[in-house]
This record gives sequence, C-alpha cells and structure tokens, in this order.
Amino acid sequence: MISLTEELLNKQPVWKWNDSMDDLVPVEDFIPLPNDEGDLFIRAMFEMPSGKRVLGSLAGYGSYHSFSVIVEGKEFDFNINLPSMNLETEKEIADELNDPSFSLFPLKYESEFYFEGEGKISGTFGLNWVGR
Repeated sequence: MISLTEELLNKQPVWKWNDSMDDLVPVEDFIPLPNDEGDLFIRAMFEMPSGKRVLGSLAGYGSYHSFSVIVEGKEFDFNINLPSMNLETEKEIADELNDPSFSLFPLKYESEFYFEGEGKISGTFGLNWVGR
C-alpha cells in the first residue's frame, strides 16, 4: 500500500481506496471534496501542544476515525478504535524526537479543503485517542 509521504501529499492532497481496497489512488477532482467516494485521505496540518506543526492526513468522511502525522520524515498512524496502539505510537514519536515528556494530544488539525456547503475542515483530537 502507498505510504502518504510529504512529497505525495504535496503533489496530490486527496486520496481514496481503490476498488479492491488494497491501495490508495489520487482523487483528481477535490474542490469541493467529493461526497460520493467513501472514506478520503485528506492532507492536513497538525499542531501539537508544543506548538510544533507537522503535515499529515485525515482519514474518513465528515468525521475522522484515523489520521497520520509525518514527524522527522516518518509516518505515524493513529486510529480512534485502538487507543493502546495510539499510546505506543505516541511513545515512538517521543523516542524519534528524543523527548520523553512529549505529548501529541490534544492535537489540533486543519485542512484547506472542504465539502460543499461547509467550512474548511478543522478540529481537535483529544486525549481519548490514547485512553486518557
């Protein structure tokens, strides 16, 4: 499966599953975002509690059940249904940054993209993502 790197997200900001759902393919017409493609992977900026901003992607449609952030060139994935895995991933980022006191949450997100009739996508992922 394609990993949504900074280069890919900057080249093509919106992705979706292919028909067999085993790989991601770019969505060519994304302004406004399509409402008939199922879950989308949408380029977004994320702001950590420290103020550090990183690129990543939101996954879902209207509500976001997973997201990825790119920290120090590496992609880290999170899923609302897997808080213990998310906690481990948060620790991996702390190790990558060599910062044992690192906390990713609450994590603000915003995207320049929008669904028709709605504002730009933005919000905050709370501590519930890591079971706190």
